Amino acid sequence: MYSENLVRKFGLYHWSHVEQGFGPEWTKLLGYSVLASLLFESGEHYREARFYVKIWIHDVIARNGLAIGLAANDLASFPAQSWSLDNFAFLTDEVGLNEKDNQGLSLIHAAILDRRPNIVRELVLRGARVPHRIRGKRFSLFHFAAAVGCQDCYLELRGHPDLALAEETRDRDGMLPLHVAALRGHTRVVEAILSANCHDAEYVNRETSQSGQTALSLAIAYPETIDTAEFLAGYAGVDFVVDRGMNQTALHVAASHRKSSIFRTLLSIVPEGLINARNESGETPLHMLARYGDQEPLEAALGAPGVEPDLEAGDGSTPLVNAVMEARADAVETLAVRGDVNVAALRRPLEPLGVSALDYAKQIVERDGIHVEHAKVLRFLRENFAELADDLSGCSASEGLGGGT
Repeated sequence: MYSENLVRKFGLYHWSHVEQGFGPEWTKLLGYSVLASLLFESGEHYREARFYVKIWIHDVIARNGLAIGLAANDLASFPAQSWSLDNFAFLTDEVGLNEKDNQGLSLIHAAILDRRPNIVRELVLRGARVPHRIRGKRFSLFHFAAAVGCQDCYLELRGHPDLALAEETRDRDGMLPLHVAALRGHTRVVEAILSANCHDAEYVNRETSQSGQTALSLAIAYPETIDTAEFLAGYAGVDFVVDRGMNQTALHVAASHRKSSIFRTLLSIVPEGLINARNESGETPLHMLARYGDQEPLEAALGAPGVEPDLEAGDGSTPLVNAVMEARADAVETLAVRGDVNVAALRRPLEPLGVSALDYAKQIVERDGIHVEHAKVLRFLRENFAELADDLSGCSASEGLGGGT
């Protein structure tokens, strides 16, 4: 039976009528079943197609099938891995090169999604329409090339003067193709885009129009690999303030997304003192590292030249305060013993809670009985900082501070 994904992909929205075997959708479903058996491998049509052109053919024939004369072998031996326009001339002769599938994508989109720059070239030369909107939403062909990581498709599009201006089109999220490539971690496409726009020294720092993030911010936050972020971080003229809306640096983004490897790389690249930069909330990257308890990058950050590990954020918190609040025992032990960190900040009421980090941790332990991590933090502070003895005396006999972890 067809899955819900297929229903959504191919527009079979009246699903109940299909299952019951009546209504106008039933005839439509039969057509899809026959075509699917010819075009797709078992189960392939449930997922994203391995070769997108097959989706395009499928939709166009299903929509116009009665008007198209199909020979018995037109689809049975379709060479998906090496398709050319000649393989389905029987179809394009009938509907032209600009027919769209059920998602609003044309044949030139299919060529890009299938990473076929030679087909892209042929379609452009044959006069195929080059759309920059999909169902009313802005998506240039450059966005598609960036999304799938097809450097050759990007270069092919860029080589046509009439198309090059479309690279400045922003998608519905306010992103340029540069941002899409960075977000997807397609380093070669990012490199090609920056090379093509090398006349603009600030192109690497172009922001998305909605979130205000640069390509470096997106490359740090989203891809699983760090190659693209490393490339952009080393690119001439890159700005390490990467999210002007939140006043966040590349270090903030790496810390908040727990990207330890790229954080350490950035530490060796960014200007001295950037480790102390405050974002819109007044937090430094150290505040974030302490909150999440990422010990290795925290220790690396504490070794950075000029680091100030006791700066206060807008709510009055310090990195140590964050570590205590989140019961990050290793971070507490690392920060609290430093001579340039004031443990008295743990007594200070925080906004908007109105309670101190110590009181908050005590409430957690007393409310939950034995909350191991908070109990461990409070026990460490009680045993190593006499100045906090009075603050902790009220709960020293509680189960959470009684001795074991």
